[in-house]
Amino acid sequence: MKIHKLITSSVLILLTATFTWGQSQITVDFNTSKSYGNITNLDRGKFFNMHATAKSFDKNELAYLKKLGVGFGRTFGAPTVGNKSIQGLMSKGQHMKNIEKSRNNYQKFNNTPIDFSRDLIYTSHPTSKHGRYGFEWKGINADYTKEVDYVVTEFKELYGKGDGEIPFPKYYEPLNEPFVHTKDIKGAKAKDVRLEMSRFHKALAIGLHKEVPELKVGGFSSAWPSVELWDFRHWEERMKLFMDVAGAEMDFLSYHIYDGKNVTGGDSFRTGSNAEAIMDLVDAYGAIKWGQPKPIVFSEHGMTRPDWKGAPYSELRDWKNIRSYNHQIMQFMDRPDQILKVVSFITGKAKWFKTPGNHPYPWVILKKVNGKYEWTHLIKFYEFWQGVKGNYTDIQSTDPDILTHAFVDNEKAYIALSNLEHHESKVDLNLKNLPKVKSLIIRRLFFANDKPNLETKSVSIATKKLVLRKDEAVILEYTFKNKINQNKKLQLTNYYASEYLKPIKDKKPITFEINEVKTNVERASLKLGIARQLDQSLKADLVFNGQKIDFPTDWKGYDQSDRSKTGFFGVIEVNIPREIIKENNSIELTFDENGGRVSSVKLSVLNK
Repeated sequence: MKIHKLITSSVLILLTATFTWGQSQITVDFNTSKSYGNITNLDRGKFFNMHATAKSFDKNELAYLKKLGVGFGRTFGAPTVGNKSIQGLMSKGQHMKNIEKSRNNYQKFNNTPIDFSRDLIYTSHPTSKHGRYGFEWKGINADYTKEVDYVVTEFKELYGKGDGEIPFPKYYEPLNEPFVHTKDIKGAKAKDVRLEMSRFHKALAIGLHKEVPELKVGGFSSAWPSVELWDFRHWEERMKLFMDVAGAEMDFLSYHIYDGKNVTGGDSFRTGSNAEAIMDLVDAYGAIKWGQPKPIVFSEHGMTRPDWKGAPYSELRDWKNIRSYNHQIMQFMDRPDQILKVVSFITGKAKWFKTPGNHPYPWVILKKVNGKYEWTHLIKFYEFWQGVKGNYTDIQSTDPDILTHAFVDNEKAYIALSNLEHHESKVDLNLKNLPKVKSLIIRRLFFANDKPNLETKSVSIATKKLVLRKDEAVILEYTFKNKINQNKKLQLTNYYASEYLKPIKDKKPITFEINEVKTNVERASLKLGIARQLDQSLKADLVFNGQKIDFPTDWKGYDQSDRSKTGFFGVIEVNIPREIIKENNSIELTFDENGGRVSSVKLSVLNK
């Protein structure tokens, strides 16, 4: 979005009518592999998952999902200790009888390939509003010994690793989106409930790490990461609180990135710079607190709106979901060294969802038509990405609104592009060290004729120019005559400033330091998290190691002009000349007026 100070809608209409959108150049070097830390290869099992288990599907449906390379991500099957009867269950041995019954039922009725469920995330609903639930309010400084024993027993005794046994899960989020349900607990202050829920996570993690060390425990699966609200008091009272109380015991942190409105909060887009700012704030504080950021699990992501539930099936709604899945997955792929698992919020048949008009759950991948189940358009997300694999490969874009990735796999290569702009974008391909091409296939996922469209066709091997529709995603699949040997390697490392969340003062320099940086630099960029009111300029005077740097007027995604209550909160990325990068670096930012904060400062360095 090329607007550095937000403007009124009437002026925007005029600009849109008279402005000619520029051309973007995408440069790919097929000879150069890129690693993120020690991660060199696209891990499909990390990124292409759905919010369901294999038991949601019949054998034919499972076979097709397996062909597409779809993984299963999350289930509300975790132990539920949110009831006062668990002490009786433990003392009477009834818990063990229930475990044995569950195991026998699984072996009797299991028709599911076991390997489909090994990496599941187990979670539970947080409060009694949902029936079986995971947390019982017991007051301040409660003792959770009984609850921990119950959960440990269930994970130790119920699940196994052999054929025919209930698959042992890999991840455990004790409570799903708990902090937005504090109001369900009557007579308690929300801040006290948040604190106790955090202590509950910590107690569970300590017990499980001792008795079931192979299980990764994390949380708190935040539904509403509007961290910048109330001058970052939202951050202080929620995610930072959780990190301070329970974070040291967590194997991962989890939160949900949604466009739209999830449970509570404003209705806007997180895709683009806002999502980057949320992720970088969490990471920056983790780096300051523990020396490095915690691993992340995105146990839900996509788009959501409360008014979707109960509405008739909509092809337009399917497209809005697909658009968000694609844009966000492209952003998550930039963090493969930190992200453990991503679960797109795409469900199975959701037979449990009931409405007066028998309308399907808005995120189902299969809906019933004339008594039979048919795939919704959401299957196109997985069809679009089918078979994409290989080594991360060096790719650059002159436009931050064109998200990019490239992969090389022997005699194959894939270039993935996703257009964040709300208009068409023209793209020139600059292909370096391009081997002899045998064939070129282009996949296009876009909205036209009031529905999502997936188009796949062969094109000229000389193709160098593309026009991307609004929100369109494209994959160029190259087949070469010979296997590619990538002779050059680049490694991406992120370095975080030693301070964060600094207030912006009128014409007063804000200083940061980033130290212990490797200096054999190929390219580098500075990623600045900035929070300001909509009527304030986002442009700053930037000095890096004593040299003034031009400040960009473009960033990932839209201008956030609909965020009237919260203001702009996003990351603006600034290219830094490689020759001025030092082992120890100083950054100075100066804004023309008071207000807002610099939430995070990250230096991303590609080393030779």
